[in-house]
Amino acid sequence: MARQARGFFERLIDFKIENDLLVVHPSPGLGSSGNLHTQASNAFPNIGEIRVRYARGSTSMHRGSGGSVQLSFEADGSPGSFSFRLVSPDGGETMLLSQTEPGSLTLEYTSASATVSYSQTRGKCQLKIKARGGRLSVTKKGFGELFGEGGDIAQKHFIGLLDAFFDKVPFAYVFAAPPGKVIFHLKGDALVVGEVKGPDLSFETAYGPLKLPWSEIRQITFPEDKPEDVVVTMQRFTPKGKLDVDVFEVTTAYGLLRVQTSDVREVFVGPPVVEK
Repeated sequence: MARQARGFFERLIDFKIENDLLVVHPSPGLGSSGNLHTQASNAFPNIGEIRVRYARGSTSMHRGSGGSVQLSFEADGSPGSFSFRLVSPDGGETMLLSQTEPGSLTLEYTSASATVSYSQTRGKCQLKIKARGGRLSVTKKGFGELFGEGGDIAQKHFIGLLDAFFDKVPFAYVFAAPPGKVIFHLKGDALVVGEVKGPDLSFETAYGPLKLPWSEIRQITFPEDKPEDVVVTMQRFTPKGKLDVDVFEVTTAYGLLRVQTSDVREVFVGPPVVEK
């Protein structure tokens, strides 16, 4: 279900961090309820019930099979209100994301392997995770504070959930490497911390090739099964494409390591060191 949802939502909504809170925004040209219904019907062909509510109308459809997709875009007339509820055909996986107004948001996800619950209001962000390989329960004043102790669990099961279902990864606002350092988060959850000195990275996008200087890179995110969908967060923009690098040479406190690109989940790059 996540793959279908990702293809549907990636062009409709965006996540931003505002006042240290996670906020859902509509993408430009969201369209009418009829258009959204057609898009949802095409995106979720194995779902029996599809309902779409929009500020300018609503539609519904029943196809006789199991599962449901219920979408509400500013249907109550309040700008910034959204509600998405997805249930798999067998009922074993559910996802609910609801935003009553910017800054007030809840997310509930359940499956056989994980339960993720997130809620936020101004001044309070609460995240609970129960999953194979880790548990987490934390309450903080702001979104970024959730990713201190237990940040690897939050990253994998919460931020990873946003990426899987909505194609949105707000890593750049959460994780940071120290100035002059680079953190490699490997697929086995190991971390490599060191320095990378080398030429600009060659990056191929759908619109042409780029040369990305390390001094302006803040994060590189590698999808599990799509090498052409690498996301590089820069100071000025965030391109998506294919990275032409097979090995990263990382100078650590204990020697030089050669890290295979295929083993990397994310790379976090600290800002340049400012000479005093």
